Amino acid sequence: MTRHMLLNNIDHQDLRVLHQFAGNFGDAVAVLPAFALEWTELQKNYPILLRAVADPAAQQPRFQAVVLLGFAPDENLFLTTAPTQHPTANGWDARYIPLAAEKGPFLIGFQRPGGMLVTEQQQPDPRDAVVHIDVEHPKVTRAVAGLPLFLPQGGASPYLQYISGRLQQIQHSLALAPVLFQALQQLDLIEPLNIEFSLENGEKHRLTGNYSISSARLAALGGADLQRLNQSGFLPLLYAQLSSLSNIQQLVDRKNQRLRQQQL
Repeated sequence: MTRHMLLNNIDHQDLRVLHQFAGNFGDAVAVLPAFALEWTELQKNYPILLRAVADPAAQQPRFQAVVLLGFAPDENLFLTTAPTQHPTANGWDARYIPLAAEKGPFLIGFQRPGGMLVTEQQQPDPRDAVVHIDVEHPKVTRAVAGLPLFLPQGGASPYLQYISGRLQQIQHSLALAPVLFQALQQLDLIEPLNIEFSLENGEKHRLTGNYSISSARLAALGGADLQRLNQSGFLPLLYAQLSSLSNIQQLVDRKNQRLRQQQL
């Protein structure tokens, strides 16, 4: 159950948020949205895959990017209860935590003239963005262990300022995504990607329904098209997505390690 509310320092002065990651907090998921403006960070730890979404209003499918965290529906191979080399991750074994996980119980809201509020899942018109919080989220608490959202005087805490920056990054990525994928489709740069691997226990796996940037087609682009991609800021994102595919083997290694631990 969720209950989204406009965050304010009167009703929510004593609210805190647990900056921790675990299955009981809703973090046991195999995929999360990969927002365009974080691809260059995601590529260092995670595979970034493209997936097609049927769009009845368009002749072509609509594409979205996801970050792969595991190979089963509720499997996040980056969750851990053991100490890691990333002490600030609090249960997440990687230096960079994807925005979709990092934002926790927060989401972007938009305030229309007259005070009407809608959330980011609805049609966002040009309005002032505001921070909403799901007050029923398991990470929301009043316990001392949580991070405060407001200072005693009522101002935003450093944690809330940090979250506001992450939400702005998500908002800008949501606006960028349609333009990015339109350019990729116009240049025919998206191709199917089949992922096959074997585990140490002999299991063989094949993941279908995924797409990637075509490295061959990207390399064959003419100078004018490359220049347009570069001027738009898209070219580094494409190379980041391609580079991220090397992390598939690292994810397989994590899966093998998890299986070995379960046998102990």
